[in-house]
Amino acid sequence: MDLGAVPLGGLAVAVAAGDYHSVVLLVDGSVKAFGYGRNGRLGSGSISNVGNKATTLPSAQGGVGLGGEAVAVAAGDSHTVVVMADGKVFAFGKGGGQLGYGSTDDIGDTTDTLPLTVGPVSLGGNAVAVAAGAAHSLVLLDNGNVLAFGDGASGKLGYGDTLTVGDTSQTLPSAQGPVSLGGNAVAVAAGEEHSLVLLDNGNVLAFGDGASGRLGYGDTSNVGDTSQTLPSKQGPVSLGGKAVAVAAGKEHSLVILEDGTVLAFGNGIHGRLGYGNTSNVGDTSQTLPSMQGPVTLEKGTRAIGAAVAVAIAIDFTIAIVIAIGDAVGISHSKRNSLNLCFDDVHGLAHADGLLDSHSVGHTFPDVLELPDGHSLPDLDIIADAYGLLDHDGLAHLHGLANVHTLTVTNGLRDVHRQPLRFANRLRCRDRQHRQQR
Repeated sequence: MDLGAVPLGGLAVAVAAGDYHSVVLLVDGSVKAFGYGRNGRLGSGSISNVGNKATTLPSAQGGVGLGGEAVAVAAGDSHTVVVMADGKVFAFGKGGGQLGYGSTDDIGDTTDTLPLTVGPVSLGGNAVAVAAGAAHSLVLLDNGNVLAFGDGASGKLGYGDTLTVGDTSQTLPSAQGPVSLGGNAVAVAAGEEHSLVLLDNGNVLAFGDGASGRLGYGDTSNVGDTSQTLPSKQGPVSLGGKAVAVAAGKEHSLVILEDGTVLAFGNGIHGRLGYGNTSNVGDTSQTLPSMQGPVTLEKGTRAIGAAVAVAIAIDFTIAIVIAIGDAVGISHSKRNSLNLCFDDVHGLAHADGLLDSHSVGHTFPDVLELPDGHSLPDLDIIADAYGLLDHDGLAHLHGLANVHTLTVTNGLRDVHRQPLRFANRLRCRDRQHRQQR
């Protein structure tokens, strides 16, 4: 039976899945949460379930009250973390330190603990990305630092001990400070008992519970639980190439390399690593990820190296720019001429019948014309940092950048701001030309 799309009341740009709940970021910056309501993980001011009957469909519930536009969401076992457009972070659900508010109280379970009432987490900086594990949270700041809070067992917070962070006023994330990484982070991932951090040089650091090889260091030792095993001292996982994206599961890890191949390591039960067996990978020196090699995907297939989306939301226009392997395209655009701040783009590919295959080799702004009478008023996206790497005919996009200013012309308004992720920090060099157009 075809049930169709989940009734959200709007178009989605990001999703996150917890143990028993789901979180969706809509194109207008609102957040819908549904599923099991215990501990306030839905942020609704109650512990009632949402989405389990016709009268509680997400479209009928309204968004989580956050007081502004959200740009990223993450869901742990029993908690939810949201990044706002201004860099603030709200967290709600089970309070064991993973919310970062300096207590173990649940947030979002009563009208007195609504996220907006409690206010943002004390970070000491602006957030651009988050990850949520079973009982811990990772926040990536715009300066490349990573904050970790919640359950510190096995060293998964990376602070050189196993202490909980964020459960007392003395261990607020802003007071705890950043994890020692030895470089700038561009992406984070949180598993049940381990964490992954992607650095801007393509290296990956892993810390926490080392069982089954999920950290990929060739043994089963924990990392990050002592001062001798700080992530910066442990060094990068042996991958055999530069990474562009990371993901962490209950007992395994996935890494996408810049060539679009995927490495998997950790517990191989049920075939979750994709190597055609149930053996563990990364738990011995003979099964390092670099030695195991990539997962065999369909011939000619590349993994999603970095899905980069810019959503422009008004009553009649949605434009999404996304990079998948060597294809960069625009979908759901209904008007002409979208100007994007990209440098030396190669291989722009056909997407949803709206954008013909196209290639350019010049500095932005790149004007993308849509065929068949479709048009979009001129839109300039000005980013303080952006990047495209390895121009060998493939558009490898990864890392971190934030859109800080949006210049809108021809009446286009209400533009949704979304963090963009790239590894290189390149600066837009042609703003004067852009302003004179």
